[in-house]
Amino acid sequence: MTVRIKSVQSKQKLTKRKQPGAKEHLAAPPPVGGDDDDFAQIAVEEAYDQGEPDQQETEAAELPDSAQLSAAQAAQKPRKKKRRKGNASYQDAQAAAAEVAHSSTEEQARWLWDSYKNAVGESFLEQEALTGDSVVQLSGHGSLEEQVQAAVPDWQQAFCSTSGRSNGLPSCLLISPAALGAIAMIKSFPAFNKACRIAKLFAKHIKVAEQQQYLQQHPLCIAAGTPNRLCKLADIEALQLSQLQLI
Repeated sequence: MTVRIKSVQSKQKLTKRKQPGAKEHLAAPPPVGGDDDDFAQIAVEEAYDQGEPDQQETEAAELPDSAQLSAAQAAQKPRKKKRRKGNASYQDAQAAAAEVAHSSTEEQARWLWDSYKNAVGESFLEQEALTGDSVVQLSGHGSLEEQVQAAVPDWQQAFCSTSGRSNGLPSCLLISPAALGAIAMIKSFPAFNKACRIAKLFAKHIKVAEQQQYLQQHPLCIAAGTPNRLCKLADIEALQLSQLQLI
């Protein structure tokens, strides 16, 4: 802001304005040979710097709660857009998984092998270890539990029998990338969970030591978990995979 003052008296009145708790600031006389108008401009700018708060700052401080709430909502808009993008990616992944699930067993095995190589790189495993014969062809009708029951008619004997079963050796693993997904899978297998309690092998409020102790003390038929936690339990030999039949 630029203001020009003609009289020295008006200039001194502006610079004498005092704020609570602040010292008086008097404008010095214009320097000899200087421009009186330029000096007045500097004095006014200093007075404004030391004077009352700017009108915009006062209005911002006196905003009603509704205006502050609107400002907070406006700040959250980019976050909502980011979530929408994440939801779109999740939906794309679901669509891709559904397409793979309805393909032939050979195509499913090839897709799984390619995904494994992209994630791990060079592997000691040979591609012959994962073929179409290793993939269970599901009907695509009904829930996932009903499809597994149709594909494995003797599922109770195969997965839920504890006769001669050692501790920490599951017959079936339900694997999800996240803990919430593993919980959802447990809920989608109510008959399995009723026949033999599905163990929770993921990191949501459950420590590795607690899961290790459980696996060492209880026979295990079916477990649901995340890749990271399952690998940790397998590395410390709490989870044994020698009797695993279905993933």
